[in-house]
Amino acid sequence: VTLQELDDFLRTKTESEQWHLEHPGKKSVRYHGMPWVEMNYQRVYCFDFSEDISRDGITIFKESRYTELYAHYHKYVEINYVYNGTCHYTIKGKKMTLNRGDVCILEEQAVHSAEYKGEDDIVINIVLRDDYYGMDFLKQMDRGGILSQFLLDCCNKSIEHEHFLVFRNQGNEMFDLVIKGMMCLYFSERLPGFYAMLHEYIRLVYLHLSVMTWDVGNSEYIQNEDEICVKII
Repeated sequence: VTLQELDDFLRTKTESEQWHLEHPGKKSVRYHGMPWVEMNYQRVYCFDFSEDISRDGITIFKESRYTELYAHYHKYVEINYVYNGTCHYTIKGKKMTLNRGDVCILEEQAVHSAEYKGEDDIVINIVLRDDYYGMDFLKQMDRGGILSQFLLDCCNKSIEHEHFLVFRNQGNEMFDLVIKGMMCLYFSERLPGFYAMLHEYIRLVYLHLSVMTWDVGNSEYIQNEDEICVKII
């Protein structure tokens, strides 16, 4: 898949998007039977992508346009990348706008929703299984950086996981090329070496994020260092 083919693919209307255009304002059937809990007098859904995650612990997909995304949380860490346009989020009650190239990383219990996305508003979701963030992966991160501490906390089962980090791209073309290259690989034929290359792309994505500017005002994270894990790293 080339960059142009990726762009054409992401801009093509999916069956879900076509359904939303034909049924404006209605919830799709995906919500029928989906587990949910009540929080602050609203229904909050649980999105579980277990069946979609590949054998290497990752899935990548485009959020449906022409509809809002109702309040929900995940069973895994999620990366949201704004491929094009803008996305207006509410995360744990905090409203914010992410623009083209911006990234938000959410822990599994961070409740969030998104307003209606138009034709040019394309958001990519990257979901990684918890065990993806093993010690071999974390050793490659800057151990004193905010992102490495955030991922370390994601592995700590003794604390709540409802934090999130927002990163502003600010014209970082190299990062865009890396994440788009990863998507080109993911949506291509599974050739020998696919999973090894995908793992390296994920590593590069996080390394780029570790040197990008994180939006302190729109993020919510309190460092909780796990002394045992820090010593291992």
